[in-house]
Amino acid sequence: MTQPTQLDPTEQDTLVKQIGLALLRAAPPEWQQVVVLYRAVGRYHEMTAELTCENEDPRAWTVSPDMATLFARLRAGMYRDGRGTWFNARYQLDRPSSYNLEYDRDEPQWDNPPPPPAYPDELQMFPREDENVPEWLARRLSAPPPPPPPPPMNQQPPTPPSGFERQRFRVARTFDGMGPQGRPIVNRPPVDELDTEAMLAYLEEAEFAMPSRGYDVDRLDPEGRNSVPVAFHTDGTWIWPASVNYYLRTYGVSPEPDLVTHIRRQGFELPVVDEPTVAEAAAFVNRGAPPPPGRPAAPPPPPPSMPAAAPPPPPPPPPPPAAPPAMPAQAQPGPTLTQVRSKFAELGVPESAYRIGPPVERTWSLERVDEGWRVGWFERDQYVAPSDFDDVADATAFLLGKVLLEGPRPALPEPPPAVATAPPPPLQAPTLQPPPPAVTDDDLDRTVLSMPPLSSLEDTDAREPVSVPSAPAPEVGNSTAMLPAANRGGSGGGSNNAMTETRPQDWPIQPLYGEPPLTLFRGKRMIELHPGTEIDRFGEGDGNLAYAVGTPFPLRSLVPDWVNRDYHVYRVQQPFEALTGVAIPWFEQPGGGTAFLLPHAVEDLLEDGYLVEIPARERPPLT
Repeated sequence: MTQPTQLDPTEQDTLVKQIGLALLRAAPPEWQQVVVLYRAVGRYHEMTAELTCENEDPRAWTVSPDMATLFARLRAGMYRDGRGTWFNARYQLDRPSSYNLEYDRDEPQWDNPPPPPAYPDELQMFPREDENVPEWLARRLSAPPPPPPPPPMNQQPPTPPSGFERQRFRVARTFDGMGPQGRPIVNRPPVDELDTEAMLAYLEEAEFAMPSRGYDVDRLDPEGRNSVPVAFHTDGTWIWPASVNYYLRTYGVSPEPDLVTHIRRQGFELPVVDEPTVAEAAAFVNRGAPPPPGRPAAPPPPPPSMPAAAPPPPPPPPPPPAAPPAMPAQAQPGPTLTQVRSKFAELGVPESAYRIGPPVERTWSLERVDEGWRVGWFERDQYVAPSDFDDVADATAFLLGKVLLEGPRPALPEPPPAVATAPPPPLQAPTLQPPPPAVTDDDLDRTVLSMPPLSSLEDTDAREPVSVPSAPAPEVGNSTAMLPAANRGGSGGGSNNAMTETRPQDWPIQPLYGEPPLTLFRGKRMIELHPGTEIDRFGEGDGNLAYAVGTPFPLRSLVPDWVNRDYHVYRVQQPFEALTGVAIPWFEQPGGGTAFLLPHAVEDLLEDGYLVEIPARERPPLT
């Protein structure tokens, strides 16, 4: 089976922030805290959420099913060969934008227990060495399937009717697949309206191969409610999940074409299914996929440190695991370190913003240690929650992400007033518990990641009038016409102004509700938009984010779904001030486009005569 795609630390960090941004957009304006609980085993998952608003008690909250797709990607991306991945995640988002992620390998506390095949599926999807299989999972795997009921005494099983032959079971799929955003894909001819009721009667009245085990998420419900029954039916030839019945009745989603043809050939009449066949179907469903080779029949105790026979009583807790076996010799780190320095220079990050080598006070640093490579924020002669890596490539990627997405941290409080010429103002994050120990691949039992809000990079307080040339034909170059050359000087001494830290809430123009936060733009500054300047926007006029006209969509680093929004082009009629910046890489897009945050919603600027819409303009390129 294909192994899950592993994410490096920077990709994990990006995905974690993507979850937070999705929650920010979905939460009501008066929100104070959002907590999402996600638990999964195999292909089965549950997700619940709790919302706290101002002056209110916490209450249950329904989030989009797409959120489960993001958690599933994170869970798969954090898989490590032979060690597996986590089963529970708790994501807490606090106003205005700080977040906290916890995950562990404990047995989930299910609202509705998963079907038995979910447990062997877990080991097929995320193979583990025996010592890394949690005791509770081994216990679930070793539980025997329910025995088939014995045939009636002194009776022969009824003979199947003419034309019905027992054959290998065929299992129907609910959907044809899942799209890139986690939405179901269905490409089937619809069931004739005259046949729908007869089809439903056949599907729903068939014998249960597995009775109902609770309810799963409705993949087509915008609110993602748990209303799809988890059960399986059989007619002796086919096995289909009860979700097939549900989606046909609720949304008109046709069953798999071969199953529809089979039911029509039966004349919509259920055949008589003998008890051994039902029992065989039940065993098929409950057995699921076979476990991987070498799976013990009972949960083994942790392997002893020496090959001595274990005494009869239960052994004491095993000692901490020995150091992992020596990794293959890495390539020399020189080229990798040179590449990351070049990347920082390409992005206009001065060398004073990071350190490669012995750490420097109040700087993101990367240095070689006995265990490999260490990355972290260095302050007061020590690292603050450092992360260790075996591979220099992972370490440099993590450093790159931290410097670009977080920038410098505020100074830690000290009893005496700090004698600093210009101490940076505190970030907007609420008080959080002290950062936990570093996260390592070897410890998935319980890990907590506490992160402050993103801080801006390369902000300046400069105000200068800038005119953006309109683009008759969309070209990549048009999106970078406003990048200030002065801030991209040499990387040696560099001007300290390039790293002047301005809190997002200090800018006079702020994103309106539903727009991306200011932390997703670097090089922010106030400008004046002149008459004749053309800007564009994906979305209606109730927002205040626009881009240089013709900017290709990937350079905007917007939510991928926004590409389907209406596209509008506007021309400035009267001069006004705007906040401009450059989109950072986000949502697996390169960024680099020039963005404008307008002082008011587009529709208000249109009404007041500051903007005029230019109709029938071609949409910018999607690549």
